[in-house]
Amino acid sequence: MKRGDLFTYSVDAIINGQSAEAEKNYLNGYTHIGFSNQIKAIALYQIALIYKSSYRGCCKSPIQWHRR
Repeated sequence: MKRGDLFTYSVDAIINGQSAEAEKNYLNGYTHIGFSNQIKAIALYQIALIYKSSYRGCCKSPIQWHRR
């Protein structure tokens, strides 16, 4: 999976109110014994992006982002 795909997955999760599920999936990747440190770092980065998003849990549509 390319990094852009992970970004899209994270944005979609935020928009659709499913950031907790995405964070859980990334946390599974972060704690997976067989994954490289690079993969774990990407997972941790995605968790941070979701956590820091000021839109997390507030919107269902990107249109609302501009009206905020």
